[in-house]
Amino acid sequence: MGIDGGAQEVDVGLFHQSDVELAGGIIDIAPHAWESGWAIAVYVLCLLAFALLAARQYSTAVRRRRLRQMEAQLSEMKFRFFTNISHELRTPLTLMLVPVEQMLTNATLPERDRERLETIKRNALELQQLIDHMLDFRRMELGDVHLNKRNGDMKALMAMAQDSFQSLAQHKHIDLRFLHDDANFYATFDHEKIRHVLWNLLSNAMKFTPEGGHVTMSLTTDTSSNELVVHVADTGTGLPESEIPHVFDRYYQSANASSQGGSGIGLNLVRETV
Repeated sequence: MGIDGGAQEVDVGLFHQSDVELAGGIIDIAPHAWESGWAIAVYVLCLLAFALLAARQYSTAVRRRRLRQMEAQLSEMKFRFFTNISHELRTPLTLMLVPVEQMLTNATLPERDRERLETIKRNALELQQLIDHMLDFRRMELGDVHLNKRNGDMKALMAMAQDSFQSLAQHKHIDLRFLHDDANFYATFDHEKIRHVLWNLLSNAMKFTPEGGHVTMSLTTDTSSNELVVHVADTGTGLPESEIPHVFDRYYQSANASSQGGSGIGLNLVRETV
């Protein structure tokens, strides 16, 4: 049986032959080590340290949560600002392109004026594409992506894409071709999204194809799956094998292609769309 520390009264019996004598006294027993004042002080310090650590971790978690909320709000404000600006820019760009295209239909237009108008059209289309990138990027961030499928002629849509980039191809002395056969290329697809995909692929191919190179679009039918297959190929410098897995990553730009400019969003939008 254990004995508590501190002053304790103890009776002690002394045996002397047949007589028993009892003697009493008080014994001061030292407390156990875990009951000492030093031990209690250590316990209190440990509790205080634990409380301070818990309070610090809680404060850090609160600050991080508030920081994430502030970053999310700031990001939302920036996206909203750029979205609003993008919408505002679309209208004047459209109004600028319409008269330019009308003037380009004039057969008596002097060649020098035609070249200047082609330059205006080319740069306006590039700005329009950047705006489309921003709006598409915003929709994907919000998860507001819906398919609007309807029947249409894929060959006609790709021919329109070729016509849109033909002036840029001529300016860079690039041979832009569209290969297809006379098969029926009617299908059900989202015309606007496929148009963006084609424009992004062609824009990327034209950007990284050197003067005198070739850019080829092809349209075929996969009879086994009853699907249309679109290919866009170019004779650009290409990418190192180590960079190919990252080519569709958002904001990724190859070191070899950094001088060509770009946002690193176009191919990522293509992957997210298809």
